[in-house]
Parts: sequence; C-alpha cells; structure tokens
Amino acid sequence: MPKLLVLDKNRFQGIPFVLLREFVKSYYVVVPYVLCVECLISKDSVSLDLLSRIQKLIRAGAYYGYSPLKLAEQEKKTLSPIDSIIDQNGTNAFLTSILHDDRNYIEGEAETYWQIVMPIVKKLLELGEVFYANILKKNLLKDIRTEENDKMSRLIKWTQAMDPLWDEFLKRIDPDISLHIKPTWYTWHNIRLRFILGLEWAYQKAKSGCFPNLNDASHDFHDMQYVAYLSQADGLLTRDEVLVKPLARAAFPDKAVFACIEDVPREYRLQ
Repeated sequence: MPKLLVLDKNRFQGIPFVLLREFVKSYYVVVPYVLCVECLISKDSVSLDLLSRIQKLIRAGAYYGYSPLKLAEQEKKTLSPIDSIIDQNGTNAFLTSILHDDRNYIEGEAETYWQIVMPIVKKLLELGEVFYANILKKNLLKDIRTEENDKMSRLIKWTQAMDPLWDEFLKRIDPDISLHIKPTWYTWHNIRLRFILGLEWAYQKAKSGCFPNLNDASHDFHDMQYVAYLSQADGLLTRDEVLVKPLARAAFPDKAVFACIEDVPREYRLQ
C-alpha cells in the first residue's frame, strides 16, 4: 500500500492545476473535507470554480476525506480508532454526480460544520483566556514580550506542556471517551491540537495584547484540520509557513511535510 499524502489549500491553489491533476493520477492523495469547506465559504467569487477543480482532482484519482465531525463521531460510537480518513461514499459522490449536486452536498455539510465548529472555536478562545490568566498569575508576561518569535520552537514547547495536563483536559473536552481514547485515535490528536492552539493564542495575547478575532481563530482552526489528518496519513503537501507547516512539524515530527510535488518520493505513488 502506498503512503497517503494530504493536500492543503495552500498547494491546491498554488500549484498549476494541470500539473496537480497529473500528479494525483499517479500518487495516493486525499483532498480533506476542510478544503472543500474553505472553498465554499470563501468570499472569492470563484468558489464554484474551486469546487469544480476539486471534483476534477477526484475524478483524476484523488480521494475525498471525511469531515472531522464524522471521524470523531465514528470513534466515539465504536470506541476504537478509525480505519481510514478516506470517505469512499463522498469520493463516489464526486465521481458520479453533477457539480450542482456536489455543491449542495458540501454546502449541507458545511452548514452543519459551522453550527458545531463555531461554538468549539469560541470555547477554544475561552481556553486561551484561561491559559493567559495563568501567564499573568506566574508573572511571565514580561519574559514572553521580550523573547524571540520562534514559532517552531514555541509550538514544540506547547506539545510538551500538554503532557501533565492531558488527562484533566481530556475529561473536560469529552468525558465520555476519556477512559478509552489512545494516541492511535484521530480524536486524540484533534483534541491535542486544540490544546496547542489555545496555548498559542494565549501567547499571542501576552505578546501583542490581544487574542485573534473569531474570524482569524476559525482560520487557525481550519488549518489545524489539515494537520490533524496526519494522525492517519503519512505526509502533508503545504507551503503555509504561518501555521500549517510549523504545527505539523511540532505535532508530528515523524511525518513528512513537502512544499512541492517534485519533492514527494515514490513511496506515495499508486503503482
């Protein structure tokens, strides 16, 4: 079985489409659900064209990925890790339906996604407030404001900082699965990444004096979803240096991150 590669929006829009379509014919690539959502909720007038490109990629050989909500629901239902992040039914929908039907399918999913995700983002901002309060309590504000802005080292520090707090944090996030969840679960990594975002937002408040607004926080949460797929994939295709790449390096140091399709090795080829 070839290794699985996750495609993020940065590369989806940054690589000439003709080259990207030829690439997915030969490589094992998953198009994440969040990429479809970002295309549809974009204020860009070409959102329908972006969705058409996704459909063409899938018809060329790429696979469609489950939404994070469905992945979490499945693991919670079975109390076991998911078998795959690839949504075969969703992939088949892109293969067999016309674009209008695809748009309706994804828009329905996106509406449900926003109804659930926005409260999560608000809760994460509240978590960031708690972490920020701890920074004030420990008189760390001055030290943070004078240290260098090395995001990679900082995100690695956040992944390590979660260890002593993990059990308690997990009980607060989802007590129903706290006794069952293990690092082999997608949900385990998804919750871990939320924790890291909360710490990063607290740092931003300490450094600049303000938290990200709800819109910027939701963008960070979307970026996090690409990284979360690495729990069940082998590599990520991205050139996003703001959050995706450093977060992937910090949270999944054993996984591969590629900036260009030319960098992807043969282990990801379908044949």
